[in-house]
Amino acid sequence: MAPSALTWINFFTSVLIECILYISFLLTINKIFLSVIILAFGNTMGDLFSSLALTREGENLMAFLSIFSGQIFNIFLAFSLNLFSFF
Repeated sequence: MAPSALTWINFFTSVLIECILYISFLLTINKIFLSVIILAFGNTMGDLFSSLALTREGENLMAFLSIFSGQIFNIFLAFSLNLFSFF
């Protein structure tokens, strides 16, 4: 019987966490700081690929603006959700 998708997700996340712990031990970097860097890197990969696709289609201005607008949207959304969590 083939393993399910949840089994594969569990396996790869466990491997990723072990790699983060090993790298943080080797480089004496805080594991939370390293985890946030990897999370931010993974979060921006979708923006990178969509901007590259827009550039290949000749929409250079749209690709340039999407780089900044996506991050600004994330910041405003995070601040507004944080503001409403106090009420």
